Amino acid sequence: MSFPGLKLLDKILAGLPENARLREQLVELRSQVATLQMRNEELEAKLAELLPKHGLDIDAVKILKFLFDRGDEVLREEISQHFPMKKSLCDHHLDELQKLEFIRESNGCDIDDDEAYMITPKGRAFVVEKKMA
Repeated sequence: MSFPGLKLLDKILAGLPENARLREQLVELRSQVATLQMRNEELEAKLAELLPKHGLDIDAVKILKFLFDRGDEVLREEISQHFPMKKSLCDHHLDELQKLEFIRESNGCDIDDDEAYMITPKGRAFVVEKKMA
């Protein structure tokens, strides 16, 4: 993966007289970027291991973890505002989590026709088993 900012920095430095300090910093930054890229790949691989084999989307996993952390009912509107996604996409993930019985609609809270959701024991077990807690 290449970052456009590094190319721009190379162009700027090419037009300047040789500056050892800036070149040294550039080498150090490239090393840091390479290290972060490797770490990111490691974390993505770990996350892929956490996802259930039935194809649960990463955003659905984030929603499940959010409900786990809250430990109480949460309005759909609050969930869709917490995560940068369209309401319809949030609804899709909520539907998928309900089909898996990881969450359920709460009976106690219905404000302005906005459903509330809470995690089920099966959902909590999934979060704990996958060491996301």
